[in-house]
Amino acid sequence: MVRWVPPRPGKIKCNFDASFSPRSSMGGGGAIGVVLQAIVFCLFYASSAMATEAIACQRAIYWTSVLGYSSLWFESDAKVVVEAVGDVAHYPSEIVFLYFDIKANLQLFRWASLSHVGRTGNQVAHAFGDAFSCLSGG
Repeated sequence: MVRWVPPRPGKIKCNFDASFSPRSSMGGGGAIGVVLQAIVFCLFYASSAMATEAIACQRAIYWTSVLGYSSLWFESDAKVVVEAVGDVAHYPSEIVFLYFDIKANLQLFRWASLSHVGRTGNQVAHAFGDAFSCLSGG
């Protein structure tokens, strides 16, 4: 079982996750971290699960930058999104602009890391985003 790992001293961790319904083309998600602060969002049109996960990443980065934090460890269970941000050239898709945006915005922090964690290590973000997203009517 993969467990959530706390950040190193001086760093802040932000886990994010998203959900997508192909039937309704709706998505939603959330991010939790930064001393137990959290955000949720709803997309009334989403093109895919991968796009929804990338938007969750983008919003988590924007949210923490607005809060003024400078050393962030972002973590997601969306392995393909994490890999695509790390190697944009090898992941062409209709949402490549999101990967470039995420990669550029990570540079705004003094220190930032984006890594993959298994679903069991991201349960709080998953449950939070699912429970409060538009998909659940929350």
